[in-house]
Amino acid sequence: MQKLVKNAVLLSAALLAAPPVQGETPYYGKSYTQPEQVRHLFPEIEVKDKTPAFLRDGDGFNSQEEMMSYIQHSKLKVLTCLLKQSEHIRRQ
Repeated sequence: MQKLVKNAVLLSAALLAAPPVQGETPYYGKSYTQPEQVRHLFPEIEVKDKTPAFLRDGDGFNSQEEMMSYIQHSKLKVLTCLLKQSEHIRRQ
């Protein structure tokens, strides 16, 4: 039992003495670019389905309300397409 307590105390002391690790994580309002050495591994892609954030210039973020509206509109488009396909199949 003493060994367990001693190990717990040593571990606690080591954790308290260690410097905090804090990485730089991009978030809203910050930008991040790939380092030159790996940039060729991550080519720019063309965004075909434009979410609200990609429809305007700027930072590429949208609100939850914008995204929910977009999802509902997309859902209606998909349902309409499925309905048209099923009508076409029934006519055959």
